[in-house]
Amino acid sequence: MANTSNDTTSNAVSGANDNDVVFTINELAKRWKTSRNNLYKLIARGEIITFTVGSRGRRVRLAEVQRFEQQQATTKVA
Repeated sequence: MANTSNDTTSNAVSGANDNDVVFTINELAKRWKTSRNNLYKLIARGEIITFTVGSRGRRVRLAEVQRFEQQQATTKVA
């Protein structure tokens, strides 16, 4: 059964746990409405943890995305 959702977690598999849901840099840039370049700066500063797929592809786990989003929400309130 194909997942036809336009949701940014479209690569999620039904029944998969959060560790199985990952975002590409392009997907994350779209979700956060920012540039890929800005994301690479956050990665270089160690603010976002990624892992490599193959020789070039970077991915970000859903748990890391949620952690960063929560951190940003908390920082803006303070």
